[in-house]
Amino acid sequence: MEIELHRVLDALPSMVWTVLTNGKVEFVNRRWMEYTGLCHNDRDSWEWQHAVEPEGLQDLIEQWQAIAASGEAGDIKARIRSCSGGCRSFRIECIPVRNDAGSISGWCNIATDIESIDNDRTSALEHAESSSGQQKLTGSRLSTPFPPPLGPPARVDIAISSATAGLNSLG
Repeated sequence: MEIELHRVLDALPSMVWTVLTNGKVEFVNRRWMEYTGLCHNDRDSWEWQHAVEPEGLQDLIEQWQAIAASGEAGDIKARIRSCSGGCRSFRIECIPVRNDAGSISGWCNIATDIESIDNDRTSALEHAESSSGQQKLTGSRLSTPFPPPLGPPARVDIAISSATAGLNSLG
């Protein structure tokens, strides 16, 4: 079962990692390793801070601490550095993993690349501002329809819940 679960997590288009409440990394999927260059063997002494754009590191830490203190799922937007040195914007979903007693035993984190989505929205707004009266801005809203804000990835939460249940059953 564990091997199959890892294959499922590796197949996801997002970076996924699980962390115990003491901060020890339990699992990182293949996408995380490919993007950041931090390999599976580094996870015991994982210096994840090197993967975050330095200018946003303190804000990310503060947001993570607030989420962890709340005990509830939460989102963080951060720029993560690739192994080639470039940075892209990611939405990081932090989801508590609970044991049978309901206590948090760790966290499942899912980082989805939103760089292209942000760029598409910026381009659309710039186009709307520069068009000759066909689209008008009223306050901060377009007078023509614009796609709704980005919601959660399509049912990735179900796959993660199933994966988390599988991990929990392994002990």
